[in-house]
Amino acid sequence: MPTPPDCPTLRSTLDTLATKRESLHLAITEAAETGDFDTARTLEVEVKSLLASLRETMAPAILDASRELFKQDFLGPEEIGQTFGFTIDRNDIPLIPFSKQELEEASARGEMLVLNWDVTREGEPLTIERMAKLAIGNLPGKSNVIEKNRDGTPKRYLLYEDQFEDDGGIRNGAWFSGDRNMLEATPERGWQLVSQGIIPNSTSKNYPDQTQLLVDHIKTTFPNGAFPKGSEEKKAEEEWERERPNIRKLIDTNDDNGASESLSKLEITKRFREPVGNTIFRYLVAYKQGKQLFTDGKYSWSGTVVSDGYLANFGGADAGGAFVRRLVPRGVLAGRGVVFSRRRIIGH
Repeated sequence: MPTPPDCPTLRSTLDTLATKRESLHLAITEAAETGDFDTARTLEVEVKSLLASLRETMAPAILDASRELFKQDFLGPEEIGQTFGFTIDRNDIPLIPFSKQELEEASARGEMLVLNWDVTREGEPLTIERMAKLAIGNLPGKSNVIEKNRDGTPKRYLLYEDQFEDDGGIRNGAWFSGDRNMLEATPERGWQLVSQGIIPNSTSKNYPDQTQLLVDHIKTTFPNGAFPKGSEEKKAEEEWERERPNIRKLIDTNDDNGASESLSKLEITKRFREPVGNTIFRYLVAYKQGKQLFTDGKYSWSGTVVSDGYLANFGGADAGGAFVRRLVPRGVLAGRGVVFSRRRIIGH
């Protein structure tokens, strides 16, 4: 992977930042004991200034290097702008939080690097309906119909014709037209490494069985196929092992609401399953770049809880357009799989 130039100014900034951060940590510890926060406040200002300088120096080079590495599998601020018609202020773009090695390994596995975004230029939430309307409005035909027969009749849709209007609005008859969780869902802002499709052999399994498969898959991305002791991944696996018997009881007693809530709160789910808002966002941005996802008939089963104990899934991009569907966690369907998504979410 190409890397930013190793210039003396950059090395100096990194060294100073490391020293100042250590000093800030010590100052905060001492302030907690003495009540004197003046030194801590001064150091905090200096650290923020150094971080801003670091962003100015490194961010453009890192973006360019990552785009070169992932090529058509890179969906960043420019691709978002082309899809939805608004520009993201470069100062708002978070630094890519993955190491050079992580990025190279993910690219070799065929994964995508995606910047998820959650608001419009005006600060309005980038809901599913707003995403669909903006994306369709920026297509050449400004229509959900993306391919026509010779006689002009619709041949292929971007989004499922029975769920979305021609301009991207959600149809009244769509199952999620009255579901608050779905109507308010937005992408989770931040960078994401994600498999383009579902993990092999993850269909025809219920949600807990998929979760175990996801844990096993994540392990394959680590040396020796195991999580490092004390790592966040190891802690997430240990949480899953603790909670699995309780979740199994909820599944066995058909307590769909309880099972969905418990599964959605797991760290494995929150950190490594793609939320449905992210999936739809990625689908729309990728299409604008000439890459249509989920044409294999598979669906990404998310951790997004909807009404009556269901969990949302998205995919199945056939001629009728990609579907938004739902399934209870004990359910088993041939096309429902799990996408591997590694996220570092940015709070704001």
